[in-house]
Amino acid sequence: MSETVAPILGLRDRKKIKLRETILQTADRLFREQGYERTTLERICDEAETSLRTLLRYFPTKEDLALGREIVVMEAFRKALEALDPSVSVIKFWRDRLALSRVHLDREAFLAHLHIIDSAPAVQAKMLALQVEYENMLAEAFAREAGLLPDDDLHGRLLAGMLIAGNRAATRRWAASKGKLDLSKLRADVIDWAVTNFPARQGVAGKRSKSA
Repeated sequence: MSETVAPILGLRDRKKIKLRETILQTADRLFREQGYERTTLERICDEAETSLRTLLRYFPTKEDLALGREIVVMEAFRKALEALDPSVSVIKFWRDRLALSRVHLDREAFLAHLHIIDSAPAVQAKMLALQVEYENMLAEAFAREAGLLPDDDLHGRLLAGMLIAGNRAATRRWAASKGKLDLSKLRADVIDWAVTNFPARQGVAGKRSKSA
C-alpha cells in the first residue's frame, strides 16, 4: 500500500512557523502576566524580537493574536470538513475533532487562556465570531449531507447551533469547576444528547445527520 509522504518544508517556511510560534508563546505569557489590556503589541514585539509590521502580517489585530491558536485550529477544521468522505457523518466528524483537541490540552494553560478571553470584551466578541463561523460550516455540511441548500435547511442550522452552544456551555462548566471535571466527557455528552434527542429529519433523502 502506498504511503503519503508529508512535504518537506523549506528553510524560509520553517522560519515563518518558528517565528509565529514565538510570537504566540510570548503573547500568551505576557497576557497572563500583565493582563490583555495592559499588554501592548510593541512589548510583545520587543520580547519576541520581531517588528510590529511583521507581527501584523501574521496577526492583523490584537484579538487575532489572542486567539491565534483557535484560528489555526479552525482553518484546519475547515479544510478537513471540505475533504470529508461522504461515508462519514458530519456528527461523527464533529465528535472526532473534539476528541482530537483533548490530546494536547494543558489544563492550567487552557484555564488561563479562558480567563483572558473572559476578561477582554474585544476578545470575547472575536471568539463569538469564530463560533459563528463554526456554526456556519457545520450547518452547510449538514445541508450538503442531506442534499439540500443551506438556506433551505432549518434542521441543519438548528442542529449546528445547538452543537456549538452546547460545546460552549460544556467548556464554561469545565472552567467553573477549575478543570476538575472531565472536559472531554462534558463535550461528548452534548453530542450524545443531540444524537438521542434532536428530532430526525422528515422526508429528506440521504444520510440522517444525527447518525454517529
